[in-house]
Amino acid sequence: MNPDVGMATLRLEGDFGVSEGTQRLVKRKTVWSTSVRSVGYDESDQVLEIEFVSGGIYRYYGVPREVYQRMLEAPSKGAYFLQHVKDEYQYSRAA
Repeated sequence: MNPDVGMATLRLEGDFGVSEGTQRLVKRKTVWSTSVRSVGYDESDQVLEIEFVSGGIYRYYGVPREVYQRMLEAPSKGAYFLQHVKDEYQYSRAA
């Protein structure tokens, strides 16, 4: 099993976030951004999870790992999201 995912119904606080609910748990890394609070990735399901500063948490499906890695490395997380994720992948609101 991927060490970054698991099943849980709790919310953890700290240097990373996790989505609430009965879906697979995705650990998110806190990032430095004015629009994105944290980003996580579930490699087995190819799910990119993004928590926005506004409080919304969204899951993007069918996202290659390279997109996640490039987002973490991007100087502007918000600009990268708008150019490479927002209109490219199906999504749902996680919280």
